[in-house]
Amino acid sequence: MTRKWTSEQQAAIDTRNKHILVSAAAGSGKTAILVERIIRQITDDKNPIDIDELLVMTFTKAAALEMKERIAKSLEEELLKQSHESDKYKRLKRQLTLIDSANISTIDSFCLSVIREHIDKIELDPSFRIADESELELLKPETLDIIMEELYQKNEGGFIKLLNAYTKARSDDRLREYIQEIYSYAMAMPRPLLWLDEIQKSYETEEFKTRWETYIVENIVKNANDIKNEIERAIDICDRGELGYKQTFINELALAKNLCLAKDYAKLREALLMFDFPNIGRVSKDADAELKNIAKGIRDNYKKFIKERLIKDFIRDEETLEIEAEYEKEAISTLINIVKDFIVRFKQVKLEKNVADFADLEHYALEILYNEDMSRSQVALEYAKHFKDIYIDEYQDSNYVQESILSALDNGNVFMVGDVKQSIYAFRQARPELFLSKYNTYTAHDKMQSEKEVKVVLKKNFRSRETVLKSINDLFFNIMSESVGGIDYDKESALYIGADFEKINKDGLSTASQTELLLLEKSDFEEDSAVLEASMIAKRIKELKNTLLVRAEDGSYRQLKYSDIVILLRSVQGQSEKFIDVLSKEGIPAYANTSTGYFDAMEVKLVLAILSAIDNPYMNIDLSAFLHSPIIDLSDNELALITAYYRKYMEKKEEDETKKSNKVYEMCQAILQKKIAFNDYDTEKKIKKAFDLLFDYRKKSSYMELSELLRYIYDSSGYLDIVSLLPAGHIRRANLLMLTEMAKQYESIGYKGLFNFIKYIDNLKQYNTDYGEASVVSEYEDTVRLMSIHKSKGLEFPVCFVSGLHKRFNTSDYKNAIIADSKLGIACDYVDLEYGLKSSSIKKNVLKYKKRIDNLGEELRVLYVAMSRAKEKLILTAVIDTADKAYEKYSHIEESNKLSVLDIMNTGSYLDFLLASDIKTKESIKTKLVKVEELIKYEEKKQIETLRLKEKLDSMKLIDDTKLKELVKKPYDYIKDIDLDIKFSVSDIKKSLIIDEEANILYEDKEKKSTEPNKASIRGNAYHKFMQVIDFDEAESLGLSSYIDKLYKEKLISKDYKSLINLKDIENFMNSKLADIMSKAAKKGILKREAIFTMGIAADELGLSSSKETILIQGIIDAYIEYEDEIILIDYKTDRVRKEDTLIKRYSIQLDYYARALSMMKQKKVAEKIIWSFALNKSITC
Repeated sequence: MTRKWTSEQQAAIDTRNKHILVSAAAGSGKTAILVERIIRQITDDKNPIDIDELLVMTFTKAAALEMKERIAKSLEEELLKQSHESDKYKRLKRQLTLIDSANISTIDSFCLSVIREHIDKIELDPSFRIADESELELLKPETLDIIMEELYQKNEGGFIKLLNAYTKARSDDRLREYIQEIYSYAMAMPRPLLWLDEIQKSYETEEFKTRWETYIVENIVKNANDIKNEIERAIDICDRGELGYKQTFINELALAKNLCLAKDYAKLREALLMFDFPNIGRVSKDADAELKNIAKGIRDNYKKFIKERLIKDFIRDEETLEIEAEYEKEAISTLINIVKDFIVRFKQVKLEKNVADFADLEHYALEILYNEDMSRSQVALEYAKHFKDIYIDEYQDSNYVQESILSALDNGNVFMVGDVKQSIYAFRQARPELFLSKYNTYTAHDKMQSEKEVKVVLKKNFRSRETVLKSINDLFFNIMSESVGGIDYDKESALYIGADFEKINKDGLSTASQTELLLLEKSDFEEDSAVLEASMIAKRIKELKNTLLVRAEDGSYRQLKYSDIVILLRSVQGQSEKFIDVLSKEGIPAYANTSTGYFDAMEVKLVLAILSAIDNPYMNIDLSAFLHSPIIDLSDNELALITAYYRKYMEKKEEDETKKSNKVYEMCQAILQKKIAFNDYDTEKKIKKAFDLLFDYRKKSSYMELSELLRYIYDSSGYLDIVSLLPAGHIRRANLLMLTEMAKQYESIGYKGLFNFIKYIDNLKQYNTDYGEASVVSEYEDTVRLMSIHKSKGLEFPVCFVSGLHKRFNTSDYKNAIIADSKLGIACDYVDLEYGLKSSSIKKNVLKYKKRIDNLGEELRVLYVAMSRAKEKLILTAVIDTADKAYEKYSHIEESNKLSVLDIMNTGSYLDFLLASDIKTKESIKTKLVKVEELIKYEEKKQIETLRLKEKLDSMKLIDDTKLKELVKKPYDYIKDIDLDIKFSVSDIKKSLIIDEEANILYEDKEKKSTEPNKASIRGNAYHKFMQVIDFDEAESLGLSSYIDKLYKEKLISKDYKSLINLKDIENFMNSKLADIMSKAAKKGILKREAIFTMGIAADELGLSSSKETILIQGIIDAYIEYEDEIILIDYKTDRVRKEDTLIKRYSIQLDYYARALSMMKQKKVAEKIIWSFALNKSITC
């Protein structure tokens, strides 16, 4: 069926030979339009274009892949309609063959292709590679270390002043952060060094002063107009309520009008200083109290803004301005020189290592596409000629560098699509003003004549219900404007319904109604806000699960599933775990896919601690972590015991306090060296094992590669196998193997040494370069998703919770002592080192003002993205102290007015946006106050219902029925669960399944049957110990008798064990085929003996109980041979039996568990299970 397009969509598809800007609202089908336009171009009967003559640049690789797949699918569908002999069929067939080589990619990928094709035009070596983020985070501080060291040695005045003014004692970290921040700003400019040069030169002239003066005058004049409008509203209120404040407002209206006329900074300062804000006056007792409060609220609002935001920040006398300018000139110039040096040196470091980062790709591409005079190069002209049309997706997130690349390729046919209301990547230096400048100057498509620059606005939303769209429109009509947000949210930029949703209400089920705002009144309750909010959300999810209908893919309606629900947070860090914990306790499956958490994983933290202890065993925390780990298994009590014994020993010696050590290493050494009378043999044995391993690892770390050392640690300690058998073992195992890969990557870039690797990891943590754990939830699993708002962009969900709305916005970036802006440059605090004085300079205050406005605009757009993810039901949630307190500061706002910039600048959270707009959104957003007591009552109600159900069951009379009586008399099926242990050995399992224990039926001497109860068990242990330590070659060369004597002398076997070993049994084994196989395997290093394992299995699977409880199974595997792709399992038995079937029947379950454990540990198939029977003198395949 042919799709029906709206007139705006049709215009976007059909318009040709122009610069076209498509402003595509959320859910307006922009991807479908892009694909349709491309398909029509390449299938055009008159002027067809080959798909490789198009350049399509997307924001992500996933978007590029999706577009390729959609185009290919459309081509295949079109192909089926054509005759095989037709020219169109042949053409479509050709396009399908070209699709893989088509230029549909991210802008970084396109830049990479430009560089590869024209590598001769830049200084980069053809064999260069793209550096990963972790590598760069190591190279940056190293490069900066060299620069800072040189600056310290030079000890020049400008640098020392900068250091003293903007760093803390004993640390220059803050200055380093400022250098890297300004570096990031510079690298987002087409010519980074030129941008920095211009800032430096601007201090030599009046240019910088002109920049900030022009900006602040223009913006304060805008503020003055808002103030004027607010005062006029207050005068109208005074007239309505016959309030005595009118004359005060009239006087201040005149001052506001005067402020509106300011043309330069001098006039601005003069106009601001005229505000003195006398007492507002009094009103009669009969005056309307509500109007009185509104009028006073209006005045308090603009009074505070003028005094605290304008006069305090922007009024300076000429002398102060000169002092600040002179100070900034030196400080900023010194800082810029360091940044320029860093840019040059960091580039050189990358060239020497033959790597490039993503910013380099764009700058090298610019170098190829432009001549030195910034005219387009011959290469750029050739590209412009080749590409018949250029497409840019998500254009609102472009930066200045990417805009320059686009300009170089411009052939007059550029199709840019995006939505400035969804520009949320300022932290990546995205510049929405690039989109806005075109939006404000391009001609609307329905008014175009011969214009070459046209805009098409897609207003219809095909994603969401009308109730969702109305709540979004009502809110953003009130809060988004050109001043804050970049665009006036008006009829042109609003969302209009494009999808058809039914309204159903029957049998207790209904489709979604209006948007909700759930406000949890916390009051003085001390519980964590995130936990309380999650509890409120869980309660609402349960209600919706039982009542809400949503539209299925086929258009029918079905009951809500958990997978239909998403919970969006501004940041999931530190929140998602709390939400998931609460939801899980309520029986709601939930999952958060984060990009962090790798370094917090238990198994990764432990291995990093072991590496640190190897490098420096005097690190108390790291060494203690190793001792406490499953590898050594020292308990808390044992660690405390070590400390207690050591302290007691030192007290007896009456040593000087300064000689007493608090180092765990020295405490343990004192025990091992017998300096302390330590009576716990088992603990001492564990300590010895720990230090044997530690010293072994330390020795090997001096010559082994790190990746090899890690593998050796995993193998020798068995830790990789241990974590594999824990819950989510496959993820834990993958995490450890990933650490090995990180070590390889670290060494591949030229770094060596354990100490440097530990420092490398610390740098990754310091610069927040974390990794997420592997995802274990498929997109089809029925679970509630938690994600950040940024990750949700481009996605949609039937039910969307936007939560944590009370969280305050992050304002740290404009509270720093040094701040930067791409347009206004760099500014800093004024610091008088002589008198220890510090103040924010007027230039810095201007940048702070601009950043605050920009950040508020960004937060508005983030909220818009979050709310527009909902298809059918939108629920907003927040935690407040009390409702009265929350609404108090917005009491002056009336229904007829859009929020002024003054009101917006007083906000600090998404909840503030909503509360300030409450009057405007009452019809579309239903606000519900939820008290903590309600949640407590809800929990109590659940418990009462459970008790009532129990009482009801207890009070029920059983029918006198024979069958029922039989059922009542029937033993409890789950009786075993009552005393169910959570840990078993394999032997325990055999006992519980009534399988004879090997120790009770061990081989007995044929001449004399043992009458001692445990001698058979000791004999079995003797055989196993011998098989554990045997060296096949040495046993053969010395002879068995001499070899056993040697083992005894070396204390590898005890006297008792030696006397119990029957030489004839061992000779029979040594002459067997199995011994030959094991001997060869030992030479190759693939024979493993006495492998300890712990494995988790459900109790019902073990046959111990019907419970699903996880039981830990422990055991020791006698031996196994590990080939490349399979394993042979070997077990020794000394049972006195006559038939091999007896052993198979007796031990098959045991060997099955061993095989399962090995498969889990080694991720290989156990191909064969062999029992060697010393009684039968033969190997038995089990």
